Amino acid sequence: MGINIENLNRNSQTAFHSKQTFFHPALSRSAKAYILLIVASGLGVFAYSVHRVTADPDMAVLYFLILTALASLATVIIPTRKGTGGSVSFSLADFFIFGAMLTIGPAAAALMGATEGAISSWMLKLRFSYKFLFNNCQLSLVAFLVGLLVSWSDQIGRA
Repeated sequence: MGINIENLNRNSQTAFHSKQTFFHPALSRSAKAYILLIVASGLGVFAYSVHRVTADPDMAVLYFLILTALASLATVIIPTRKGTGGSVSFSLADFFIFGAMLTIGPAAAALMGATEGAISSWMLKLRFSYKFLFNNCQLSLVAFLVGLLVSWSDQIGRA
């Protein structure tokens, strides 16, 4: 008449693992759509950036990639308030992403963002999932869009 806890645990684990999905089961439809939009846009920007950078080879891109990769390994953590346990952290690679954005262009900045995202995901031990793709694509997409905004504002200022 009693409940066998071992069988219950084994059955619940088997049920969860048999339904391996790309997304976490608790995500809503709108969250999945947003993630897919960012991933698709980021992959498109990444492909365009690789094409753009390889079409006009410049050693500065390679230097920035190496510096970004090395700087991604170093993170600065700044505590927000004493006693709250909160903190803000940023990667030193952000400096090289903005440097590439200003000196080379948005496509190079997108590649630097993807490099930082890949190394950060590796350091956080994220396995290949929607989180890994989202993090990398989001960084690449944001770096590219901000780079476009900066280059457009520069062109408007010169006109």
